[in-house]
Amino acid sequence: MTVVEGMQTILLLSRGNIHNPTLLSTLVNEYSVDRDSFVVVFFDAETKSGNSELPEGIIEMPWEDAVSLQGGAIKAVILQSLYPANARALRELASNTGLTYDKVGIIITDNEVDLWKTHFDRFGSIEAGRTKTITDDVKHALQHIDSFCCARVPFGETLELILGRHLNISDTFPIRKMLPEPTDYAVFTGRVKDDIDHLERIANRRTIMVLSKPLPYDRKRLYVRDLFRFCLFGRSRHAVTVLFWERRKPWKMWDKIEYRFIMILVSWLSPVLRRFGRPDIRIRFLASLSRHEYMTNLLRCYALVGQGRSGVGAMTEAARNGRHLVLVRGTYNERLFADSWNAPVIYRRKNIFQELVDEKHEASDFERIMAESRDRFWIFYEGIFSKKSAG
Repeated sequence: MTVVEGMQTILLLSRGNIHNPTLLSTLVNEYSVDRDSFVVVFFDAETKSGNSELPEGIIEMPWEDAVSLQGGAIKAVILQSLYPANARALRELASNTGLTYDKVGIIITDNEVDLWKTHFDRFGSIEAGRTKTITDDVKHALQHIDSFCCARVPFGETLELILGRHLNISDTFPIRKMLPEPTDYAVFTGRVKDDIDHLERIANRRTIMVLSKPLPYDRKRLYVRDLFRFCLFGRSRHAVTVLFWERRKPWKMWDKIEYRFIMILVSWLSPVLRRFGRPDIRIRFLASLSRHEYMTNLLRCYALVGQGRSGVGAMTEAARNGRHLVLVRGTYNERLFADSWNAPVIYRRKNIFQELVDEKHEASDFERIMAESRDRFWIFYEGIFSKKSAG
């Protein structure tokens, strides 16, 4: 991105985005970004300075003030993701201020990349066709923006394929913590984590979370069937607790029948079969959770069986705290962790539950991953943000 000295960097955000607190906390607390080196502009609601949604010390600029600026007064504009609403707001901001797109960058996520790749595969180019999520405003932004904050593998290389040109890729992105408040996070990853680890050891238990959020049954069918076979034929010196998410959207009738049938059978059979040497299995179902509840459940886990796309925040939090990741080869998440970050990943061979209780697994060196991420972040954002002084 082109940098103009002495001007202001704008984070153009949606007030309703639940990821705002973790993004802002991560920039300030994990990447040492000076709070005074940027302002937040919410494009989708009237706002007042000092809004309680923002961490202390972060300045908010009302949308009306932002669109009244001259383009030369803007150092850079950074978007969190790209979708029709913020693409339309960016276009309005550029139209009113004279902002040029060489000053714009996007913190990109796998959701957009996958969506755009699907569109590209269907229509042959991002410009062809039009959908509810790929509007003229989104296309306009993609035609003019060259700076993307994401891992080169797999996202940056996919973006270059879709857009057909060389891009300015950061090869990193803000790796967020699940709890935005540093004191809360310190408590959970300190005393709470130690207590949970102690209880899991005393119970000789391995807890496994299947997927990081509620998803359609076809995403977890393989693991549900693995659990059934593990109940009938497996062996384990550990008790096993499996965390499944309660469904939020309708499933096909046969999916519901199969899932419920297997859950009931495992719950009934395991207490009997464990007397004959089969695994002691307990199933827990997770409803909607607050960040703190989610963090507690994640810290209980020995392993998180991740999906191929999305859920990176939960997976990085698991890896950061010494938990293990199960991923499918060739998926976005597997390529991010295994190829881009060189982090250890577990792959299912025959039955993932048997493999998780049988073997000892290597934990990620997350300090190395974070150190590399911070270095790349500051190379990419040099002159756009200011770094907090060490004192």
